[in-house]
Amino acid sequence: MAVAIMENERPRLFVFPDYTCGGQCTARTKRGVRCRNIVYAGGQVAGYEWFSVGTRLVSAYGPLPDYVAHQYLVQRCRVHYNEAAQAFCAPEWQHFDPVRHKELTTSPSLDNLPAVGDTAPLPELLAAAVNSDYSPAQRRQLLELLADQNPDGDDQRPAES
Repeated sequence: MAVAIMENERPRLFVFPDYTCGGQCTARTKRGVRCRNIVYAGGQVAGYEWFSVGTRLVSAYGPLPDYVAHQYLVQRCRVHYNEAAQAFCAPEWQHFDPVRHKELTTSPSLDNLPAVGDTAPLPELLAAAVNSDYSPAQRRQLLELLADQNPDGDDQRPAES
């Protein structure tokens, strides 16, 4: 699972090794072993949104509120988050990479394209979708979506093939 964290008012995507809940806490316990708690068990603090990565889409959990985002990045559970516990290991998250994490991406489709909203470069996504293996009827629907997203109100639709 990808997680979206805001940095400088832009979403940045991160991937955790188990793809859920921010992974396992990285603190060393008083017994000298790694804490077995998950990073965040405080309930749902965000929803899933579509984020564009080139001409692909990623469904990510977030954007997370600041206090939860920091807890994810330091990869500590509630018990060890504000405590000066030693680290058992470094945080294990990775910056999202569209090649390494390709299994988390999808092509734009009629189902996920409208949900993208302002977070995606709509012309590039539509071009990728129109050039895929859609039927003429599906391509027509995509072109109508483009017309609906045109902020200038012009009726300059691309020619259908």
